Amino acid sequence: LKQAYGHSEALSVSGGGGQAQYYLSSAFDDKDGVLPQDHARRYSMRGNLTLQPLTNLTLQWNSFVSKNDLAMSPDGNSGESIFFNVYRSPVTSLGAATPENIAKLLTRKTTQTDDRLIVGASATWVPLGWMSHRFTFGYDRAAMSGEVFHPYGFVFQPTGDISELDWRSETVTLDYAASAQAQPTNDFKATFSVGGQLVHTADARVDGYGRGLPGPGKQTLSRAAERFVFSGGQEVKTGGFFLQSLLAWKDRYFLTGGLRVDGSSAFGSSFGLQAYPKLSASYVISDEPFWPATLGTAKLRAAYGFAGRAPGVFDAVRTWTAGAFAGQTAFLPDNLGNPALGPEKSGEMEVGVDAAALDDRVSLTFTYYHRRTVNALFLVPQPPSNGFGAQLENVGELSAAGLEASLDATVLRGSWLTWDLGSTISTNHTKVLSTGGAIFYNFVPGQPAPVWRGAKVTNRDAFADPEYALDAFFGPSVPTVIINPFTTLRLPHGLLLTARGEYQGGAWGQDFPSRLVAQRGPRGPVGCDDVYKIVPWASYTGPGDPNAPAAISQVRALDRARCYKNARSDVWFMPLDFFKLREVTVQTPIPTRFIPRATSAFASLSFHNLWRWTNSEFASFDPELIGSRDNVNQLFSLITDQLPPPATVTFSLKLTF
Repeated sequence: LKQAYGHSEALSVSGGGGQAQYYLSSAFDDKDGVLPQDHARRYSMRGNLTLQPLTNLTLQWNSFVSKNDLAMSPDGNSGESIFFNVYRSPVTSLGAATPENIAKLLTRKTTQTDDRLIVGASATWVPLGWMSHRFTFGYDRAAMSGEVFHPYGFVFQPTGDISELDWRSETVTLDYAASAQAQPTNDFKATFSVGGQLVHTADARVDGYGRGLPGPGKQTLSRAAERFVFSGGQEVKTGGFFLQSLLAWKDRYFLTGGLRVDGSSAFGSSFGLQAYPKLSASYVISDEPFWPATLGTAKLRAAYGFAGRAPGVFDAVRTWTAGAFAGQTAFLPDNLGNPALGPEKSGEMEVGVDAAALDDRVSLTFTYYHRRTVNALFLVPQPPSNGFGAQLENVGELSAAGLEASLDATVLRGSWLTWDLGSTISTNHTKVLSTGGAIFYNFVPGQPAPVWRGAKVTNRDAFADPEYALDAFFGPSVPTVIINPFTTLRLPHGLLLTARGEYQGGAWGQDFPSRLVAQRGPRGPVGCDDVYKIVPWASYTGPGDPNAPAAISQVRALDRARCYKNARSDVWFMPLDFFKLREVTVQTPIPTRFIPRATSAFASLSFHNLWRWTNSEFASFDPELIGSRDNVNQLFSLITDQLPPPATVTFSLKLTF
């Protein structure tokens, strides 16, 4: 790893008059990463224009364009990865992970260029004071081109090879909404809205691979002795319309009802449209005559509504894939298809309160929610005899419940010092209610969705050989609670000090690197350092070793199960609870007399991820050394070969003219 440096510049200008306003901005970033070859360079521009040619017509134009050039070091779970070879040293294809051997990996060059263009235009017409129409057009184009180049003489590919990827995606959105207001009395007001949306997304990709390069130096795909080309693409269309009414009484009682109807080309041919109703109410109780002014303001609210999540583009149709062998081609079974496949549907109830007191020095927002998902999408195994793999089906039923709250308080307010203190908290507890009779290893009725399972050492703290409960449940794979405390100090002369932290708790993860290091040694995982002082890695092969040294009696059962060569592969589960000091920033104003024509100037110094606390049972590198495997329903926290957010120091200067 290395110390990485970078810089960012941004410039913006805005102006205009009553009938025309504009905003233009540009930004440039150039940053190194902590790995040897990591580098990112990003350019972006944004332009917004608002015109009002008529008093009842407003036109808006928004545009954004960016280009991102990346260079990346070999990482991930690959034989060419720096981490892969360090974890497994000396049992790797290169032998020991010495600087000389790692340098051989760095002759590989991995680059990527991302381009983005987003354009939006809208027209709002108010023909009558009580009626409005809004039409919106959106266009989003994303493109990515990447290359992995192994030069001639590369340690794992002596003749060299080159892989290229070109991917393009375009999304067009058309949106229309109209609303009308009616106020038959001074106390009663109603707003009715109707609208619709169409979304068309198409993407295509071309992959090229060539091997056998003519010699050293930079080469192109066309110069390879053998060349292969792969291509594919997909297209999806979705659309829907909505109806909504908002009723207000005395600006105190509010009732909203609505209905959205959606259709998608990803639905099965026999499924049709899907309706999603909603209903919400709010009550500004502090506006009542009986409410004491000393209690501040308060609003009560409740809502219930439905939402859906569509399956993948080709999940509902039967597909085949082309295969080739010995110069012959054929079609092979790919996706079985399901004409009745539809979206999973979630109904969610929310209740909450928004309150402020003591002249708004204390504010509170609280929400409790409960969500129930039916027709959840699960990959259901199919009989092997039909030749197809697992098929996505609407068979599951899930639930989730939790709360979201924020509290802000001005603890001190004086002429020379103001201290604000606050925090947000969110919880999320999931449960599998049903799998429709299908059996899944990580989705089990009554357990979190999903849940980690493995071999649990039941006598973990005993000085004995481990005893196991196989296929035991450890816990959810995602956090059940997230807390973000923050504070702000406003000091004399405009000096500002802010700090923000983050706590995540309740999640479990599997430590993949430590398991591999323990099996291959001889250095061993981080969590086993103290154990090896008693019994070195090479002196003990694991539970059942007939030549175990006498000192093994001083080693706990959990450490015997984890830290040695013959350790089980499913015992490295641990809680991922952590707290990190995410940011500490000091900001100071700069007198404008030192900067001609400036109206304001600020300098700030920020520190990120400077301190960390972890659960006492966490015995690995970092809880955020996480990779995720997302397979329709599954998201597993797996400690892998990806770097966590690094500690950084940032100095910034902001000038306004």
